[in-house]
Amino acid sequence: MKLKEADKDIIISFVLLIINILIYTQLGKIRWGSPSFALSAVLLPTCLNVLFSILILALFGTSLKKGGRINFKIIGDEIKNGVKSRDFKVVITAMIATGVLCFVGVPYLGFFISGGIFMFAIMFFFVKYVKPIYSLLFTGVTLGLIYLIFIYLFKVPLR
Repeated sequence: MKLKEADKDIIISFVLLIINILIYTQLGKIRWGSPSFALSAVLLPTCLNVLFSILILALFGTSLKKGGRINFKIIGDEIKNGVKSRDFKVVITAMIATGVLCFVGVPYLGFFISGGIFMFAIMFFFVKYVKPIYSLLFTGVTLGLIYLIFIYLFKVPLR
């Protein structure tokens, strides 16, 4: 027996709810700095997380309307079958690559070099319908835009 789409939506909404709660705990640690709430560093993340909360509740509600239920036996079977699939291996590889980027690449190579290598590798290995020259071009244009926006427009020093 396979999971229905509504069942998957309920599971996803629970995972997103956990992430949402973790974000709320981190928002509580941000110092407000300014007496004016509109000028504080917590305004935008709080507004986005409230919107995130509303969207999670909407996903949960629509999945319940469609008859979504949590059946742990079916979920266990799906996980056992999923671990053997190619998609699972791709997701794990992408997660490991992201970890290497964050914890090794950026501290030692800098954002632009490690970000460029990461972006090109993801597009080259995981996006099959894009030619390598377009992967390289997209990576260059994206990094150029990031550089212009953050270094010149926002004056944020990216290493």
